[in-house]
Amino acid sequence: MTKEGMLAYYRTHSPFTEPGKYAHLFHDLPQTPEEIIKVVQNILLHRMVVDHYHVTLSPDQRKEQRLRTVAQRLERFTQVNDQPLTQPWEPKDRQVGVCRDFALMYVSMLREKGIPARMRVGFAEYLDPLEPYKVDHWITEYWHEKEDRWVLADPQMDVIQQDLFHVACDTSDLIRDVDFYIAASAWQHVRNGKISSAHFRFNGEWKGLPCIRGNLLHDFQSLNHYELGVFDYWDDLSRKKESNLTADDRKLLDEIANACLTTVETDHNAFTEYFDSLPRTAQILGQLRLLGILQDGEKENLSIRASDAGRLDQLSGTNTTEKRIPIYIPYEIPSDSPLGTLHQIHDESLNPDTGKIMVRGARQHNLKNIDVVIPRNKFVVITGVSGSGKSSLAFDTIYAEGQRRYVESLSSYARQFMGQMEKPHVDHITGLSPSIAIEQKTISRNPRSTVGTVTEILDYLRVLYARAGTPHCPNCGRAVEPQNAQQISEKLAHLPEGTRYQLLAPIAQKRKGTFARRLKQARKDGYSRARVDGKMVDLNDGIPELDKNKRHEIELVIDRLISQQPEDAAQHAEYHSRIADSTETALKAGAGTMIVKLEEEELILSEHNSCPVCDISFPELDPPIFSFNAPTGMCQECNGLGVKLQVDEDLIITHPERSLLYGASRWYGDLRSKNKSWRMNHLTSLADQCDVDIELPWQDLPKDFQDIILYGSGDRKFEISYEADDGSWSGKSTRSIQGVVFHINRLFRQTKSEYTRRWYMSFMAKLPCPACEGERLGPVGRFVSLNNKRLPELTNYSIEELHTWIKQLPNTLNEEQYQIAEELIDEIETRLRFIRNVGLHYLTLDRSAPTLSGGEGQRIRLASQIGSGLVGVLYILDEPSIGLHTRDHRALLDMLQQLRDTGNTVLCVEHDEQTMRTADWLIDLGPGAGILGGDVVAAGTPEEVAAHPGSLTGKYLSGQMAINAPNGTHRRKPKGWLTLKNASLHNLKHIDVEFPIGTFTCITGVSGSGKSSLIGQTLTPALTRDLNGAQSTPGPFDGIEGLDQLNKIINITQDPIGRNPRSNPGTYAGVLTEIRKVFAATVEAKTRGYKPGRFSFNTKGGRCEECKGYGYKKVEMHFLADVWVKCHTCHGSRFNAQTLEVTYKDKTIADVLDMDIQEALIFFDAHPKITRILQTLHDVGLDYVKLGQSALTLSGGEAQRVKLAKELSRRDTGKTLYVLDEPTTGLHFADVQRLLDVLHRLVDAGNTVIVIEHNLDVIRTADWIIDLGPEGGHNGGTIVAQGKPEAVSAVQRSYTGQYLQEVLLEY
Repeated sequence: MTKEGMLAYYRTHSPFTEPGKYAHLFHDLPQTPEEIIKVVQNILLHRMVVDHYHVTLSPDQRKEQRLRTVAQRLERFTQVNDQPLTQPWEPKDRQVGVCRDFALMYVSMLREKGIPARMRVGFAEYLDPLEPYKVDHWITEYWHEKEDRWVLADPQMDVIQQDLFHVACDTSDLIRDVDFYIAASAWQHVRNGKISSAHFRFNGEWKGLPCIRGNLLHDFQSLNHYELGVFDYWDDLSRKKESNLTADDRKLLDEIANACLTTVETDHNAFTEYFDSLPRTAQILGQLRLLGILQDGEKENLSIRASDAGRLDQLSGTNTTEKRIPIYIPYEIPSDSPLGTLHQIHDESLNPDTGKIMVRGARQHNLKNIDVVIPRNKFVVITGVSGSGKSSLAFDTIYAEGQRRYVESLSSYARQFMGQMEKPHVDHITGLSPSIAIEQKTISRNPRSTVGTVTEILDYLRVLYARAGTPHCPNCGRAVEPQNAQQISEKLAHLPEGTRYQLLAPIAQKRKGTFARRLKQARKDGYSRARVDGKMVDLNDGIPELDKNKRHEIELVIDRLISQQPEDAAQHAEYHSRIADSTETALKAGAGTMIVKLEEEELILSEHNSCPVCDISFPELDPPIFSFNAPTGMCQECNGLGVKLQVDEDLIITHPERSLLYGASRWYGDLRSKNKSWRMNHLTSLADQCDVDIELPWQDLPKDFQDIILYGSGDRKFEISYEADDGSWSGKSTRSIQGVVFHINRLFRQTKSEYTRRWYMSFMAKLPCPACEGERLGPVGRFVSLNNKRLPELTNYSIEELHTWIKQLPNTLNEEQYQIAEELIDEIETRLRFIRNVGLHYLTLDRSAPTLSGGEGQRIRLASQIGSGLVGVLYILDEPSIGLHTRDHRALLDMLQQLRDTGNTVLCVEHDEQTMRTADWLIDLGPGAGILGGDVVAAGTPEEVAAHPGSLTGKYLSGQMAINAPNGTHRRKPKGWLTLKNASLHNLKHIDVEFPIGTFTCITGVSGSGKSSLIGQTLTPALTRDLNGAQSTPGPFDGIEGLDQLNKIINITQDPIGRNPRSNPGTYAGVLTEIRKVFAATVEAKTRGYKPGRFSFNTKGGRCEECKGYGYKKVEMHFLADVWVKCHTCHGSRFNAQTLEVTYKDKTIADVLDMDIQEALIFFDAHPKITRILQTLHDVGLDYVKLGQSALTLSGGEAQRVKLAKELSRRDTGKTLYVLDEPTTGLHFADVQRLLDVLHRLVDAGNTVIVIEHNLDVIRTADWIIDLGPEGGHNGGTIVAQGKPEAVSAVQRSYTGQYLQEVLLEY
C-alpha cells in the first residue's frame, strides 16, 4: 500500500471512533488540529485530576468511565446536555474519562475532518519530570500535510494540567524517544539494553516489561483500528507472567514491535495482513462481537464501454483471459502457532452423545423452580403456549447465566466498563458452554447500515473493485487504463500482419488559439505532417492559419507503419525497435497521450490515470472510494445516504383526480371557497395565458402547465393581475413564475416557527439524491466496472443473483486479476451461500438495515455464525422460522442441523410444527400462560412429547387436536371491492390489486415476493393518510377506488404496548381509567377530596414518592449488575399510605392492580364499562394477566392480543379495516386458534381483515387469498393467484397453492 493508501486508512473510522448517528455533533468542529484539541479538552475531564477543577463526581459521572466507544460518549452527551461541543463547558458538566478517552475522541474528530489520525500507546517522560520514570500514557498521532510527517499530541494536557505536572515540553508536538516513548520503541530499547525496564511504569505494581508488553499489544491493536480499553487484555500473550513467556512469545513480540515502528510506515498492507493472520486477532474480534461493538431505476444515459486498450488487446490477440473455477479451501489455524489454537476442543465435544446442560431450580419470571435437562450437541426446541416461560428459560436464564459467567471471568476493573446482565433466579447450571444468543431484534437503526455492511459482503466487494476493477470516465464512459510505452509497443507489434496504422501525438485538444509557434517548432524538430481539425496537413508547405477564437484539435504524425511478422531475427528486432522508439516519441510529444489511427477506427492510449478525451484525472483506486460511509467515497451532495429531504410532487398534489380549484393540492386548498384570493387570481391568469381549462382534473392538465405550477416558468414571463379582497387596490405585474416547489423550499428555510416548519415539511419526503441518483457513492466509485458491472448495480442485485454472478466472475478475469481476486471471491461466495441457505435469497445488499424484520435480522446473524466455524458453542435462537414461507423451511432446518453436526448445541424457542418434528429433543412448557405456566409439561423426543397425555403441544402433534376454522368451510361473499391501482414499490410490477370488503383476506407468497411492499408500505400508509389523516408517505401507486366503503384503518402489530415499566395492560386497554373513577366515587375518597388521578402511580399525590411509584428501588452495584429491591416504604404497593386507606369492597387500588383479568371481571361485575373491556381481554385468552403487570413482561403475542382486545371493546362501526403482519409470530397452536376466533369475530361484525401470513392453518380459513410471487426479489412482485383457498390450491405455479392443497385435503 502506498503512503496515500496508508493515510486513507487512518482517515477512516474504526468501530471505536465511528460517531454513527451522532456525527451531526461534529459538524461545527474547527478545521485545524490545534483548534480541535481545545474542543476535546473542553468536553472531557480526567478522573484522576477532578479535584484540581473543583469538581465532585456524581455516581452517573463515575459510570462514564465505562464508556468504550465515541458513539457511546456522544449518546451520553445528548442525554445530559444539548449544548454544542464547541461552546464553553463548565468542568462540572464535562464527561469523565481517562487518557485513552481523550486520545480516542481526538482521533475521531480528526478523522471526521478528513485528517489521518491514530491512537498511540506508550510512556510519557513529562508526566513525572522529577523522577526517572516514564509513565504509561495514551496520546494521539496525526498527519501534518504541509510538513509531511506524523505529529504526536497529548489532548489531555490543558493549561491546568500542564501546570499541575510541571510540563516543560510542547504537548501539542511531542518528540519521540525524548518526550514520549512509543511502546514498541520502549520494548526495543529495553530488549537492546539501552534503558532499564524499571523506568517504564503505570504504578508501583504495574511496571517493567509486563507493562511495556501490554502497551505494545494495545498499540498494535490501535494501529489496526481496534482502540481497545485500558484493561482489555483478552489473549494469553498479554496475560502471561513474565517467567512463563517462551522464546516463541518473545520472538513474536519482537516482530510486533518492529511492525509498529517500521512496517506500518513502509508497507501498510503487509502490516494489516500480519495483524489479521495472528490467532490472537480472531480471539479479540470474538470478544468484541460478544460485547456488541462489532456486528456481525435507470441510471445516467451512459453506457459502460471497454477501454481502447482493451480493444487493442482484441485486435492484437494478446487477451489472456482464461476460464477458471475457484477452489475453496477452509481457513485453518496452524497447530504450531506460538499462541495456540483459538479453541481447545475437549474430548467430550467430539462425541455428540455425551454431556448435558443441567438447569436446577429456575425461578426467573413465571418459572416455577423447575429442573431442566438439555442434551449437548443436539438440536433442542423449547415450545409452549405464549407466555408459558420459554424465553424466560432460554434467554433470561440459560443465556444470561452464560454471559454473566463470561463477564465475571474478567477483572473487576474491566467489568465496570461492561454492561452487566442481571443474575438469573436459578440455583445452578452445570455443563454450560459459551453461549451466543441470536434474537429477533433490529440489526441497526443507523440509516447508513445496509445488508451489505452488516454482512461485511460490501467490505469484500470494495476491496475486489479497488484491486481488480476498471475505472471509467463519468462523462464519456471510456475506461481509464494507464499503460506504459513498453506495454503499448508490445501490443502494436502483435497487430495482424499487413495492418496499416499511424501513431499520432495530440498537442491540442479542443483548445482555442492559432498554435503557429507550436507547429513551427514541430516542423523544426523534424515533423512534416500533422492532422489539424481532422485534415492531414503537410507542414513543409506552410503553417495553416487558424482562427484563434475557435477550438482546434491538432495531432502530429509521429510514424506510419505496416504491421510485419518478419522471420529474420534482425528484421524482427529492427521492426520492434522502431515501434518502441515511435511509441516513446509519441507519448513524449503528446504529454503522455497518443493516438493509434487504424484503417477503420482510432484508439486513444495514455500512460496517465486520466480520461484522454475529457482530461479528467482519477485517484488510485482504494477501498474507501467505494464506501458511502467514508469521506473519500460518499456522495458529497447527500453525504452517502442516497436520499435527500426534498419537496415531493405527490405530497403537493394529493388528489390528482380533482381540479386545482376543488382541492387537488393541499398547498392551494379548496379555492372555490376563496373566490377573490390572490392565489385564485394567480392561477386563473396563468391558465388563461396558457390556454388551459383550470376546471379540468389535475391529471388531465398539459404537462408543461403542471411543470409551471410546480417548478416555475423559467425565463418565460406572465402578466399577473392582483386585487384586494375588499377591492381597495389592484394591480398587474409581468414576471416569471417560480413555482410551488421553490416557495416551499424558501419558506421552509426562512420560517422560525416550529409549527410552520412542520407544515412545510409535510410536503417533503426523502427522495433519491439528484447527484448520485440514490447510489450513495461519489463519481469515481460509481463508475468502476468489473465484468461490465458497476458496484452500485451489484448492490441492487438480490443475494441469489449476486451469488450467481460471483460464481461466474473467475471465468471473466485475466490471469493477474484472478490472482488478486481469488481469495476475495472465495469469501464473498461463502457468505452469500450461507445467507441464501437461511432463506434470505431475495434481499439486496443496498436494503437498509433498519427496514429488516426481526426474523430477517436473526437469520443474517445465524448465517454469520455458521460461517464462523465455531465448535462447542451453545446457540440460542428465537423463532428462526419467522417470516419464512413453507417452501424455505427445509433449507433453514438444514443449516441448524449443520450447526449441530459441527459440534454445537442449538437451542430454539419455536412454535413451527416442522421445526419441532425435526428436533432431537423437545421441551414443552406450560400448561398455561403467565401464572398458569412455568412448569415442564413434557420433555423428550418429538414422538415422546406427542404421546404425553398432559402436553397440549403433544395433542396437536399427535393429531388429537387441530386448529379449526371458526367459519368452517363457509367463505364469506365480498360486500364490495377496494382497488389499489398500479402499485410499483420495490419489486412490485405495476400491479392492480382488488381487496374484498367485509372478508378475511390473506396475503401470501414466498419470502421477498412483495407482500410487505404491497400492504405495509403502500396500502396501509395510503389508507392511513386518506382515512385517518396521518402524514404518511406510501409507495408509488396511481390511485385507490372504494374508499367510501371504509371509515378507518387500524394496523395491529406485535410491538410492545409500552417501553416503560409503568406501562401495563390495564392502562393500555383503558380499564384503569374507569377503575380509578370507581375509587374516586367512594365516600372516603370524596370526604378527602381525592380525584381519580390520586389512584395513579404515575403522578404525584397518590404514589409512593420514595420509589416514584415503581414499587422497587434500584441499587447500583458498581461492577456488578444493578439490584432491584422492594421499596421499604410502600412494600411494593406503589402507593402511599393515605391512598391505600381508600377501599372499594374492602380492596385497595393496589389489591385491584394485583388481580388477574378473570378475578377482576367478577369483582367489577356491577360496572358495565369496566366489564366490557375486561370481557374482551378474557375473550382473547388473557385471563391470567394481571391488570398492573408491567408491559415489559408481556410476550409479542400477548401484546398483540391486548391491542386486539382494546379494539374489540370499542363501539364498532362495521366499516373498519384491520391490517396485521404475520400475527401468528410467537404463537402456539392454541394461541393461533384464539387469534383466529378474534379475527373472524371482527369480520362477522362487518369489518374487513387483511393479514400477511405464512401459517397454512390461518391461510386455509381465509375467505380470499392474494398470492404474490412467483419468487422473491426481482422475480417476484406479480399476482400469481387469487381467489378462495380452493381456487388458489389449484394453481400449480403458486408455491402457496401447492402446500395449501395438502392442508385442505387433511380437513
